[in-house]
Amino acid sequence: MSYVYMKALESAPERYDVGINWLGWGRLTAIRSHIADLMEGEGHKVLEIGVGTGTQALLLAERGLQVLGIDNSSRMLSIAQRKLESKRRESEEGKRIASRIELQLKGAAELDKFPSNSFDFVTSTFVFSELHDSEQRYALAHAFRILKPGGALILADEVLPSRVSKLGLHALIAVPLKFLTFLMTQTTTKPVRNLDKKVEGVGFTIQKTENYQLDSFKLVQARKPKDTVRDRERFTSPRFKPILPPKGGVRTTLWQTAMRMIGHETEIGLIRCGNPSADSPVLCTCNFKLTVHRLHNTLKRKKIDAWILVAPTHGINAWCAASGDIFNAESVVTAIKISSLEKYVSHRRIILPQLAASGIDPKKVKQLTGWHCVWGPVQLEDLPGFLEN
Repeated sequence: MSYVYMKALESAPERYDVGINWLGWGRLTAIRSHIADLMEGEGHKVLEIGVGTGTQALLLAERGLQVLGIDNSSRMLSIAQRKLESKRRESEEGKRIASRIELQLKGAAELDKFPSNSFDFVTSTFVFSELHDSEQRYALAHAFRILKPGGALILADEVLPSRVSKLGLHALIAVPLKFLTFLMTQTTTKPVRNLDKKVEGVGFTIQKTENYQLDSFKLVQARKPKDTVRDRERFTSPRFKPILPPKGGVRTTLWQTAMRMIGHETEIGLIRCGNPSADSPVLCTCNFKLTVHRLHNTLKRKKIDAWILVAPTHGINAWCAASGDIFNAESVVTAIKISSLEKYVSHRRIILPQLAASGIDPKKVKQLTGWHCVWGPVQLEDLPGFLEN
């Protein structure tokens, strides 16, 4: 079953556009065009967080904007690159449009690499609903920093309707669509809570919001005040405290084992196991709740003091997530930065699950963060002996 799931994940990007349009109730194409119309200015620079297959980037480039699109999936970017090649072959105008787009393999946690006050617009569609709360706050804080004073943030994403009447009707429509989207793309989203407050919390001024789909989809237009001065030297990234391990009894364990094809997510970040010190080992794993629960219980049972670093993998187990390009170098980098790991640990060494070797590039993790990766054992029962040696 895991092998079948892994193969489905490997081919998911090819089906992404169709599946995500279902999730947008068939209106996502019109919403994307509307978003592109909101950004004016020939030659203005746009950063698209989660460029995906490049659909939005092409709409922006057609309007004369210079687009830098980032995504943490190399397979998504491959499809986007093929779209650019196809656009170049259409005509001379197609060549000019494609030349306005640059694609980079980066996750939201790598926004700290961009210089302050360097973009006119930052935009993202159906991305924040795939991020955890800590990732959302981190991304918004850096989006504020890298926008020029007066620059605009344009977000479109899934939210929960505020009215009870709409909430019930929305559930009747959205749940089947989410299930179909998951079957098509192995992608799922969760409504962004308090989106307006999170945007305003980092310093933005919200200018306008638009609601669609029974108020379950929100478009937020916000600006960075023109009198803002925030550079890299003065900016401090959000700091996050260690999180609690997931709870789980026998019933939960049996259920998650039987239904492991459906993502069972736990929060990403850093978990204390026992009484770890700055010299204690750091074990990185996926955010499949059952995996984190078993790892924590093993360390607790063996009385091993350690840190567990939980990386975002959409609640998918390590082997499948790595094969599907979800548990990759970018997700490990995200976990390192979001968890404020350097604040709690003095060394720079992370132990990775060996079953994730197909997806994680240790050299890239070290290049981006300075952390050295070590492959751990396949079986949990071998972990105590591995740590002793």
